[in-house]
Amino acid sequence: MQKKLIAVAIAAITAAPAFAQSNVTIYGRADYGYDTRSGSSGARNTNGTKAEFRDGVQGGSRLGFKGAEDLGNGTKAIFQAEFGIAMDAPAGAAGLPASAAFWTNRNSYVGLTGDWGTAVGGRLDGIRYNIYLAADQLVGGVGNFTSLTTQYDRADNAIAYISPNWSGFTLTLAHSTNTGGGAEGAVGTKNTSDGHAAGGNKGDDVLNSIMLKYANGPLTLWGDFETTKQQDIGNSTLKTWVAAGTYDFGVVKLGALYDSLQGDGCSNIGGATYGQTAGTLVCGAGYDKKAWLLSAKVPFAGKWNVKATYGHINDKKLSNGDANKFGLGLDYNLSKRTQIYTDYGRVSNKSAASYGITASPNSTAYYGVTGFDVGMAHNF
Repeated sequence: MQKKLIAVAIAAITAAPAFAQSNVTIYGRADYGYDTRSGSSGARNTNGTKAEFRDGVQGGSRLGFKGAEDLGNGTKAIFQAEFGIAMDAPAGAAGLPASAAFWTNRNSYVGLTGDWGTAVGGRLDGIRYNIYLAADQLVGGVGNFTSLTTQYDRADNAIAYISPNWSGFTLTLAHSTNTGGGAEGAVGTKNTSDGHAAGGNKGDDVLNSIMLKYANGPLTLWGDFETTKQQDIGNSTLKTWVAAGTYDFGVVKLGALYDSLQGDGCSNIGGATYGQTAGTLVCGAGYDKKAWLLSAKVPFAGKWNVKATYGHINDKKLSNGDANKFGLGLDYNLSKRTQIYTDYGRVSNKSAASYGITASPNSTAYYGVTGFDVGMAHNF
């Protein structure tokens, strides 16, 4: 079980010039390609092959609108509404990866920004998730390491504050009253669509996050600590902290990350608990996982990039539950906005581990342990 965590990426807006009235920018990404996943290792004994053309192979296709209005005295109102789209499937189609579901809400917010910092509220991108994507040079595709961490990329019902830049340092504080959202039902029952208890805030996952970032020229460092507490359900708490960094030497960009995830594992949410008496608490073995990765990206011949990532998962609660993953990628930039890419990934599980290759970094739908993809993306 992993919780949705928060951050917000708003540099493009806060750097925008002042406007006499609200100005709107339309942006997006179109990504389409082919991938194949197969093989077995450890407890993952899938010997068949999943091969398909699909949308969002290296990054989910999306359409977004963002803008700012100058309110005077150095303050602006800002907003963003971003939606995931699937170019090869109709609305309501089943089986789409989370990052490419047809017309789903992605990173969307409204807020204020000024010399004092930035404050926003909405459905916000995840701090931990974005740190992984920054440190892991493969980012998306079958080779990325991030997918082994089984995390989600956004938090519902969220607010965040981002400080001004203090000599390279910025501070982010974030809070969510319920990271998974979800509809309410009758008091004393559970909503069968997502398992949340409906008695007021009972069962809500409350998130608190604090991140310190340092960026100075080629060096970027992150330190992040987050807690998620499930209200009134055994007071189950999940804690995670991340330390990561990248350094761009010009001829090569290096990334490294260390992650710790710990929790008591008590929950009333999940398929096994549907239909149980309201308030029933189910406790599992809990969580104690450590992860690390090393990555590199080497540009050459002007338009090419070769990328590699190697990472390890150490499961302290499961004997022989560890896993490694190696990823290799190659990009060719047709222009500043258009790219052709290909990736390879291989997971090696110990006997009790069952990690595999997913359709996107935030998906839990593993298939096989070896993957290959090729595709094209255009950013606009």
